[in-house]
Amino acid sequence: MRKKLIALLSIFALLLAPTLVRASAADFIDEQVYTLDIPTKEAGWVGAFVDDSSVNKFSSYLLGLDANTRGSGVGKACDDFNSTECAKYPYFAYNLYLPNCSDVITDDCIVGFSAVKQDGTVVKAKFVRSFPNEASPSFKGSKALNLPDGWYPSMWTFDGISHPGGENFMLRASLFAFGNSRTDSSIRPQLRIGVNAVSTASINASGNWNAATRDINNDGLTSIGGGAGPTCDFFLGIKECATPWALPKDVRFKVEVKTSSKLSGWVNGRLSDPSVVITPNGATGQSVLIEAAPMQVPIFAIWKRFTELTPRAQTEITSVGATPGSIPFPNNWRPFYPGQGPEPFDKISKLFSLSNYNDLDFRNFLNFLALSDNKSIATKSLWHFETAQNGTMFSDPVIKNCSKTDAGISGFVSTNSTMFLLEPPTFNKRSQSLDYQVAAPHFDRNGKENIGSYNLVLDSKVARCIYGFTAAPIQASVSILNSDGTQQISTSIINEKNGWLYLSVNGYTYSAPTLKIKLSQEAPTPTPSATPSATPSAEATPIAAQVLPPVMVNPLKAKTISVKLGKVVVFTVVDPAIWKGKVADSKIAKFVAGGPMSTYETNPSLTLLKKGKTTVSLTDGKKTYLLKLTVS
Repeated sequence: MRKKLIALLSIFALLLAPTLVRASAADFIDEQVYTLDIPTKEAGWVGAFVDDSSVNKFSSYLLGLDANTRGSGVGKACDDFNSTECAKYPYFAYNLYLPNCSDVITDDCIVGFSAVKQDGTVVKAKFVRSFPNEASPSFKGSKALNLPDGWYPSMWTFDGISHPGGENFMLRASLFAFGNSRTDSSIRPQLRIGVNAVSTASINASGNWNAATRDINNDGLTSIGGGAGPTCDFFLGIKECATPWALPKDVRFKVEVKTSSKLSGWVNGRLSDPSVVITPNGATGQSVLIEAAPMQVPIFAIWKRFTELTPRAQTEITSVGATPGSIPFPNNWRPFYPGQGPEPFDKISKLFSLSNYNDLDFRNFLNFLALSDNKSIATKSLWHFETAQNGTMFSDPVIKNCSKTDAGISGFVSTNSTMFLLEPPTFNKRSQSLDYQVAAPHFDRNGKENIGSYNLVLDSKVARCIYGFTAAPIQASVSILNSDGTQQISTSIINEKNGWLYLSVNGYTYSAPTLKIKLSQEAPTPTPSATPSATPSAEATPIAAQVLPPVMVNPLKAKTISVKLGKVVVFTVVDPAIWKGKVADSKIAKFVAGGPMSTYETNPSLTLLKKGKTTVSLTDGKKTYLLKLTVS
């Protein structure tokens, strides 16, 4: 799950500025809501806000870290990873934005950016400039570690596509890593991509984009705080600021990037009806193509007297200690609070950022939601996603066992819920369902019901591993279970294409339901056999209940196949439709052709019929491969 440190990166900017809502009631613009003002300037107030539109707006940086600063988010800003000064530090952290691919930059770059209209017309984006407008990278990386140079977000336009604030769209495609050792042989960063409709304006402020604008403390170190704050939503450049607007609802955005580093784990984001294509890029990298529509997300914020919280809520909120957020009272709060540990609410007031999306944030959100009018303060149109840091999102052993922890994306969860758990669904062995918790205010700011949306994109092999499925089509049933035990009715769509299983659930309402998704397959039709099989004993476990994954075989490399009766052999080939096969002894196994079906695509496979030995010949139309098959 997202490490606590990631959220800590924004605390520096938040603690230095008052909180406010920048949009006036007369001209309310949801995307420009920052957060809520403290009701009165005095001690005793405690607040919370949940808004991941402010997440991942960090500047482009490379920091050298030592044992003392490795966990603090403060370090030595480096202009070159291989410089003598930077090499003094045993650890490092970075956030870098990918530039456009070109004749000079051929990797770790943006391959394409486009918009898809409702009629299917594809409009390619036109590059305007980087933002801020810099012509050289913010730092030099290291090819030995697959650490590219650090660039900046980019500004684009589309012919015939605009938004209420103009025609500029900001693309943020970045790689993030923290606390890595300089002795690491390679880095597995997080990939983050976001699209925003923006306008730009000059302001009397500057950010920390380069050496001229870095915020250096007395020790010569700089924080890695973001370029976002209450007076500037996006990326303070040198006296330049970007302001967000609503994304067009009738446009899908398509972004393709390629990296030289391995990406792994699960992806979370704010995307409606996403389409995912991930392919290898060289020996270690990957190309990622995401197409999706924006998602409408309810934003929550509240202020309450600390004494109004229940004893349990008081304990949970004060047990966090140094959770990111702003202290709006008093202005000079250091004499009353050191910045970490339980907050003394008899002396200060604090607004907490519940932006880690973990169990504790979930509980705190529900505590505050129970004290609210059950309304969101705004609804923002968002388009962003991020991959997880490897190995940090697996609380469920079944999901962990079947997920790709070495390289590759296992699945992608996207929801418009205000609060969610930043990890894959859990596998409920009792109900045989994939369970996912969400929570949001029941109403928007105008009193209209917030309608839930959930998308699960799952690698077909991962899904079949979880359930022990064959290569046959998969069905899904969905139930929405409210916190009081009642069920809701929703709509759901499932299909399988290009090795991915797509599930979309829509139409449910909040406050804190659990989505239960159960995948299933029709039992295969028994094939008559000349040899009668033994009757299983009462203690025997049916093969279908053993939850065993299929046996995956690459016919280009394998020469023999040894497999137990009851499993399915699936051939991992690039173009499933062109492969044909023949089993010498048709009583032992049957070849099943692969290829596109109505809503899914399957690989060629073998259905095992009885124990024995035989040979299997496979051909792609150009070459024939002979494999020895043993079924035990």
